[in-house]
Amino acid sequence: MKELIRQHALNLGFDDCRFTTAAPPDGATYFQAWLQDNHHGEMGWLARNAEKRANPDLVLRGAKTIIALAISYADEPAAQCRPNAGSSASSMPPVPVAPLHGVIARYARHTDYHDVLKAGLKALNDFVNQQGGPDTRSLWYVDTGPILERELAQRAGIGFIGKHNNLISRSRGNWIILAEIITTLELPPDEPEKNRCGTCTSCITACPTGAITAPFRLDARRCISYLTIELKGAIPVELRPLIGNRIFGCDDCLAACPWNKFARSGKIMKAHAKPELGVQDLIELLALAQTSPGPMAINAAVFVGYKHRGVAGSLVACLGMTLPSFLIILIIAMYLVGFRENHYVESFFKGIRPAVVALIAAPLYALGKAIKIRWWGVLLAALIAMAIAYAGVSPAIMVVVAALIGLLNGMIRKHRSGENPDVS
Repeated sequence: MKELIRQHALNLGFDDCRFTTAAPPDGATYFQAWLQDNHHGEMGWLARNAEKRANPDLVLRGAKTIIALAISYADEPAAQCRPNAGSSASSMPPVPVAPLHGVIARYARHTDYHDVLKAGLKALNDFVNQQGGPDTRSLWYVDTGPILERELAQRAGIGFIGKHNNLISRSRGNWIILAEIITTLELPPDEPEKNRCGTCTSCITACPTGAITAPFRLDARRCISYLTIELKGAIPVELRPLIGNRIFGCDDCLAACPWNKFARSGKIMKAHAKPELGVQDLIELLALAQTSPGPMAINAAVFVGYKHRGVAGSLVACLGMTLPSFLIILIIAMYLVGFRENHYVESFFKGIRPAVVALIAAPLYALGKAIKIRWWGVLLAALIAMAIAYAGVSPAIMVVVAALIGLLNGMIRKHRSGENPDVS
């Protein structure tokens, strides 16, 4: 029965399928200590579900087996982040990225994997229940369940947890997504995988912010993926220069792993790859943060970041660090000084800074393009956003200002199209 289920999983497109018991994972004690040290930052749900994560039986009563699944999202090298001074990530030469453009993590350069994997997981879940009989109960998860999925995947033999705390497969590297089915059907477990990092510390030295404080120890509060996705407030001032042009997630520690020489594309995610998402125009994304993701076909994972202001906040920081202009650097420096020394400015920017910048930057940038002075929109947006922040202008006035700029932009475009009918 076990091999029948494994083969069915492979037929559905999953790249690996292994089995382990539903006994509490050995890493539960370390997980509790990690939470006590507050290394999870603002990810409060991890602490709220800590008891369940330490015991799968609390997730599904009577659970006997956990079916661990691996889905590869490896692809050909695409746009990379720009390494910063002192970062060993430069050992992997980056693809040049134009100024005012940012890089998105590899896993998000696809249709949202939660949606992609849903049908296959449900089909496999139903198949397990059919094999077990009418009394069999099963639950499936993809990156969402209250379980320690990496610990369980290692125990099932999918791979081993590397020093960067991500799972590494000997046959697929570490570009993999994990999914699980917890079931009351009892099946014999597979052999667990042993750690095979050896003396390698490439992932530790590659981390731009020093988030991997020791082998197998991660302080999420310094991790760029956390800062650009999970963090709801402003990115700490001291970490901003280290982010480079990464605007959603970070691949540095993953890309540094030598086991990636065995990586290959997976059956499922390859069909849903969207390489055009790898590099994004920062100004367009700032405008998108206030509207809809539809026009640019941004995947759901990135749009969730917009709604929670993580991406919008990181875009603002990235904008100041990637533009080779003295004036913009001066403006950002002025902002940072005010941020450190003025409590009211700090509170204001934590709340609506991304919205202010997005609301003003979009029409100003369009106006700048209309009069063929590209940088005006960026410069004026930064100036007006700062003025609004210091003066505490109401949202209503911000809307009026944006509307007036948009009206002026429309008038200029109409005038230019009248001068030259061929201009659309």
